[in-house]
Amino acid sequence: MLFRSQKPQPWTSGKQTTLKRILFRNTFGAPWKKSLPLETDWVSGTGLLVRKSSFFQIGGFDEKFFMYFEDQDLCLRMKKAGHQVFFLPFFVIGHFDGKSWRNPRQKKMAFYQSQDLFFQKHRPKWEGWLLKVFRLIFKGF
Repeated sequence: MLFRSQKPQPWTSGKQTTLKRILFRNTFGAPWKKSLPLETDWVSGTGLLVRKSSFFQIGGFDEKFFMYFEDQDLCLRMKKAGHQVFFLPFFVIGHFDGKSWRNPRQKKMAFYQSQDLFFQKHRPKWEGWLLKVFRLIFKGF
């Protein structure tokens, strides 16, 4: 995925989000710099392609996610159902980041709500609890 500036967008795919990966800002091996397909845990919803039958097999997107982490949730459920998830670097998609929000505070709140839901569904309870504590301590961690 490319920004309007033609620079690659980081975080187009990666390993499952965990507290450790958030704390250490793991770039997951920079998959957007690869030239060959790479199996991964998730790909960004801005460039996600999935078979219709597989999509319906797992129940589609979880509508509790308004925006953010819905792609990670879908991909994780796909993997749990026995499917593979790949990042394909030879496709180029333009992404005009930030056009869904005018208010940065609302954007951050929506991100944190979806992140919390993702942690509730897929991570141990202690990780979600610590994540909230870190946010309070570091003001928007």
